[in-house]
Amino acid sequence: MNVCTVAGCLGQDPEVRRSQNGTVFASLSIATSSWVKGESITHWHRISVVGKAAEHCERFKKGMRVGVTGELQYRKWENKDGVAMTTAEIVTFGFVEWLCGDKPQSKEPLPATESKPWANEKSHAATPGIDDVPF
Repeated sequence: MNVCTVAGCLGQDPEVRRSQNGTVFASLSIATSSWVKGESITHWHRISVVGKAAEHCERFKKGMRVGVTGELQYRKWENKDGVAMTTAEIVTFGFVEWLCGDKPQSKEPLPATESKPWANEKSHAATPGIDDVPF
């Protein structure tokens, strides 16, 4: 099973964009911290949000605490100098949750988190949920 959950602070306002076919995408940068030998170390996580959940990311702002669950994916490409590059990102079709602090500004309420948020997305309909694990 490939499931990652990250909760932390947004490092910048989300970047929301639409594809030519109308699919909405949002890119988030979430900071988390850990302690190693008495020193705090900040880790940055790339998050890609796809579909309806991405539309709701517009209401989030830099510094807000959010949580996201998705699957870890790796992408490979060549940069402009022809050097092979690899990045890891968490991709979610579910909701990004506001955790605490300033409330997101919007006239609409935040959507409720679903127990299986990917169930409404055709491309992810076959992804098993925690209730589907046989042990």
